[in-house]
Order: sequence, then structure tokens, then C-alpha cells
Amino acid sequence: MKREKMLLKCLWLGAIILTVTITSSVYSQEVEKLRRELEEKGVEKFIQDINELGFPARPNTILRLYQLKDPRLLKPIVDTFLKNNNGLVRENAARVLGNMGDPRAVEPLIRSLREDEIGDVREQAAAALAKIGDKSAIEPLVAALEDNIVDVRSRAAEALDELGWKPTTARERFVFLIAKKDWKTCLELDKSATIDAVIVLLGNRNQYVREDAIGLLCRIGGARAVDAIVTALKDSVVRVRQDAAAALGRIGDKKAVEPLLRRLKEDRDDRVRIAAIQALVKLGDPRAVEPLIAALEDRDLGVQKQAATALGEIGDKRAVEPLVTALKDEYWGVRMAAARALGNIGDKRAVEPLITVLNDDENEGVRKAAAGSLGAIGDPNSVPSLILAALKDSDSEVQEQARSALLEVNDPRATEVYITVMNSDNPNPVEPEPNR
Repeated sequence: MKREKMLLKCLWLGAIILTVTITSSVYSQEVEKLRRELEEKGVEKFIQDINELGFPARPNTILRLYQLKDPRLLKPIVDTFLKNNNGLVRENAARVLGNMGDPRAVEPLIRSLREDEIGDVREQAAAALAKIGDKSAIEPLVAALEDNIVDVRSRAAEALDELGWKPTTARERFVFLIAKKDWKTCLELDKSATIDAVIVLLGNRNQYVREDAIGLLCRIGGARAVDAIVTALKDSVVRVRQDAAAALGRIGDKKAVEPLLRRLKEDRDDRVRIAAIQALVKLGDPRAVEPLIAALEDRDLGVQKQAATALGEIGDKRAVEPLVTALKDEYWGVRMAAARALGNIGDKRAVEPLITVLNDDENEGVRKAAAGSLGAIGDPNSVPSLILAALKDSDSEVQEQARSALLEVNDPRATEVYITVMNSDNPNPVEPEPNR
């Protein structure tokens, strides 16, 4: 058995070696073919023919050019391929220029790093500049630490490391560490200096740097961090405002309640209003209840649904009547959230409205939520309707939820019917008498 295993292993390794050898041989042959074509056609015709190839032959052929190790190709690679209207061609041209290692490519690569509209090209330009190793690339690479694409920022940081660059100011240090996602080092630095530097980054022109700054401030915590993040609630970019609201919820400082309530009331974007609601739930402050009740009538259905859910999680009884009203909302998602919220609050004023929903609502998800909430409230008056739902509802999940709710209510009238349901595929329902 061992010999067979050893034989199979040897055959497997041999197949891999053969595959690698064949691939390497084919690649070498292709490179030699390119070298012959270069000599036969001359540089201009050689480059022109490559540029006329289709996809993926053109970008793949460009990648092999550095193997020719011919300095005559540098200028046409820059002029024809690094300036091409095809992004993949430009990306591969940048890669080739880096592998060639010719200092003459530094300036064109810097232009690509600064100006190219495609992030993959800028990323490859940063990597190429690191390979060439020319110190004149440091300044544009430092600027690229604030690129709007994460991978470009990360690649620029790696390139600066390879070039031996060290930050000289607090701002440079934090932009550098954020580009590397090195949160651990950020947090190990002097806290006061860290907050000062990160607060400055909240004013950065790049929204992604601002988002990262919010994340770092959230990790640092404390009153100054909260104050700084509160200012970001007014950022011009929706995603930044969302991140700021979420961070304030995670920090948990009650100073954030009023600013979050203003966002809930005033922000034009529903995503920010939802983020503010979620943060307010985490803060658990009673000041949020009335604004959340008002949000049940928000123009956005998602905000309405989130407000209902939040009121249930907070559990303040002031929300009972507004949530009962929301049980009649035209949108099933709001009705379902309201039904669940009433179960979380547990007020018996909700029993009759929930029974009506269980009996009459056209949406099975809403009926299921009503059944669950009736079980959570545990009022015996809900037993007749729960029994009927367990036996007659058209949806099996509603039936199952009603059965579970009956066990929670723990009313003797439910026991016989429950046993009947669990032991018969076709139970014959009997109208239960109301509780006296």
C-alpha cells in the first residue's frame, strides 16, 4: 500500500514538473519568436503590429516585452501602450516598465500614478516605481497615499516602504498608517497626538481617508473623538455620514444623541436616517422615543420599518399606540416590524390589534409576527385566535408560530388542541370558547 502511494506521489510530482517544463518551454519559444519579429520588422512596425492585435492577445503580448531586454522598446511602450485608450493595455504597460527597471520610465509612470482614471493602472504604476527605485517617485507616492482607491493607497505605502521613506510629520504618519490599515500601530502612538492628527484627516478631500479616520477615532474613543465624529455627521458624502452615525452608536456616548436626532429629522438621505436610528437604539436614550415615533411616518418605507424595529428594541410604552396604528400601514414590511415591536414591548393594549392582524392580514409574514408577539405578551384572550391560526391558517409557518405561541401563553384550553395538531395530519378544528 505504501509503495502504491509513493508511486502515485511520484507520478503526480512528475506531471507537475512536466507541465511547468512544457509551459516554460512554450513561453521561451514565444519570447524568442517576438525577438525575431523585432529584428525582422524593426521597432516601429513591431509595436504597430502588437497594437493591432485583438483581446487578449494584445495585453498578453505586451507583458512579454520586458523579457526582450531591449532598451529601444521603452519609448514606444510609453507612447503607444501607456497612453493607450484601453485600461488593461495601460496597466500591463506599467507592469512591463517596472520590470524593465529603466529610470527613463519614471516620469511617465508618475504621470500615470497622478492622472490615470483607472485605479488598477495607478496601482501598477506605484508598484513599477518601487521596482525602478528612483527617489524622485517619493513625492507622488506620498500624494497617492490619499488616492480614492484602497488598493492604490496600499500599493503606494508598500512602494514607499521599499524606497526607504519615513514620514516626517504627524499627518504624513497617520495617512501612511491608514493606507497600510495598520490600526494597531496607530493606537499604540500617543493618544493625544493621534487624535489631533486623525481629526485633521476628517477634513481630507478624499472621502475614503475620511471614512478611515472615523474608523480610527471610533477605536480610540473618548470625548474628543465623539466631538470630532459628530462634525462628520454633516459631511457632504452620504457614506461618510453613515459611518459617522454608526461609529457614534458603537462608542455609546450619550452626547451623540442630539446630533443623531438632528440627522434623523433633517438628513435628506434615507440611508443616513436609518444609520442614525440604529445608533440611537444602541445608545438607548429615552429622548429618542418621540422622534422615532415621528419616523414611523417618514417618507421612506425603509426608515419607517427601522423606526418600528427600534421602538421595539427600546421598549418604551409610549410607542404602543403609534405602533398599533402602524399595524394598518399599507406596506407589509412596516406592519411586520410593528407587530414584532409590540411583542418586544409586551403591553396588553396590543393584544386585540394583534389578534385582528393574525385573523385578517393578507401577508403571511405579518400574521406570523403577530402570532409570535401574542405568545410573547402571553394574554389568555389571544388563545382562541392562536388555536384557530394553528389549525386553519393557509401558511404552514404561521401555523407553526401559532403553536409555539400557545405553549408560551400556557393556557389549559390550548393543550388538547395542541396535542391534536401534533398527532394528526388532518386535525378537525373546534372553535374554542372565549376565556371567562
